[in-house]
Amino acid sequence: MSEEVKEEVKEEVKEEVKEEVKEEVKEVVKEEVKEVVKEEVKEEVKETKKTLRFSPFIKEDDRFDIIVKCYDDNGNIKVEGVEGEGDFDLKRDDIQEIKFVFKYPSQGDCNLILAQGNITGGGSEHMNLLKLEFTRILVLIRDWSLSDELSNTNVINLNPKIVKAIIYQLREKINLDGII
Repeated sequence: MSEEVKEEVKEEVKEEVKEEVKEEVKEVVKEEVKEVVKEEVKEEVKETKKTLRFSPFIKEDDRFDIIVKCYDDNGNIKVEGVEGEGDFDLKRDDIQEIKFVFKYPSQGDCNLILAQGNITGGGSEHMNLLKLEFTRILVLIRDWSLSDELSNTNVINLNPKIVKAIIYQLREKINLDGII
């Protein structure tokens, strides 16, 4: 083979190799660019998630207080907001406050309240709602200022007027959340 032919073939092979190398480099660069773009997209998604300015989750420490004011009137407990108008004497110096600490209800709490409230069957809608509201107290109460231990038994044994005051204040504070 002549030197000219060898040079010509060499140039052709050189061009083919250049094209192959170009394609290989393009593939490597393409993969590198894909990785960079993936990271950029992940960051954009993270930024999108960060734009929420509040937590949509209810945590155990999401709590609120309810204060029930009451006094003993010769063996008859008087409770603010439960007695008839004018029957609770705000000027008495023996008014006591009981602090009850409640957790805001989550969807799980709602399911538990509805399951434990088990209102299927007879009875009026009013009675069913009261049963659900009392169950809501049992599920959501976390602490109280009474010296007695917080337990379901002690909550069940509370004076009905105090329970009624709690129910009224729960309605004001969280409406029917945890029930519906």
